[in-house]
Amino acid sequence: MSEVSKGVLALRLHGNKPVKIVVKGDVFYFKKLTLSAEEAVKRIIQSHQDPTLKPPKDLPEGATDEQREEYMREFDDYTDRSQVAFRRLTCDLIKFLLTDENGKPFFAEEDDIYDLVNNVYAENFFEAYSKFRGGLEGGTVEAEKRFQG
Repeated sequence: MSEVSKGVLALRLHGNKPVKIVVKGDVFYFKKLTLSAEEAVKRIIQSHQDPTLKPPKDLPEGATDEQREEYMREFDDYTDRSQVAFRRLTCDLIKFLLTDENGKPFFAEEDDIYDLVNNVYAENFFEAYSKFRGGLEGGTVEAEKRFQG
């Protein structure tokens, strides 16, 4: 077995310490992202993109009642589908990014957390994620905007 350099050991030690962020009483520990982990986050977001998920076209002026009803059905369908897609994205990001206080994975890869994550936890997670990312627009923040049209 070859000896590991001091630099590699220092990087590993630094990377093992999670970033703690508290939002409205919820405590989140984020793993520090290596360059390959940054790419994995982008892949997670891209895997949830749905080119068929588009808001309905605007109603024409003087639309009939039938056109308004059809528009509302399409808008409701779009809203429902985008919320489900965004919740699934949120769960995948939570599973990938969160650790325990010691930097160990918080969730097992096979954990299905979709039915466990509620809207408050999801909102707090995204606020914490934005702080974790330095408040920069990017990654999940952009993905959220795409899903909410």
